[in-house]
Amino acid sequence: MPGQPQLNPAAIPPQFIGIDASNLVTRQSGTPTIFLRRGQATEVSLRFQLGGSAADWLSRIPGITFSIVYAFEGQGPIGEPRFVMAGNLVAGKLVYDHPETRATIPANTLQAGLYKLSGFVNFPGGLTLLAFFEGLLVEVSD
Repeated sequence: MPGQPQLNPAAIPPQFIGIDASNLVTRQSGTPTIFLRRGQATEVSLRFQLGGSAADWLSRIPGITFSIVYAFEGQGPIGEPRFVMAGNLVAGKLVYDHPETRATIPANTLQAGLYKLSGFVNFPGGLTLLAFFEGLLVEVSD
């Protein structure tokens, strides 16, 4: 489920700045999958897009960073680990996806079980711009 606020290119008046997150994916050995093996490293990533009349201008300000928190919500008596990645905006770039948003989870970090996965994009340092995506279910097995 995409999070709010979503981009609205048809907004009148035009949107000043917006963000949307989508396409939450887990990968093992480079292949997208929702069936994860504990003994293998796992990559998680999502896609986010900046939009609105100020998006290009914002991307060109030096030093703007973003972070993404990936939360694994255990569906049962298992842990709820979180993984964080950080990156920098690139001048003129408005869409970020794998590999720029990738977090790598070491092998044997997740317990076996079912998890609901979500991703939360934010911009630390005073820029109030947030987006999230949730709902991907993944199964971790031994």
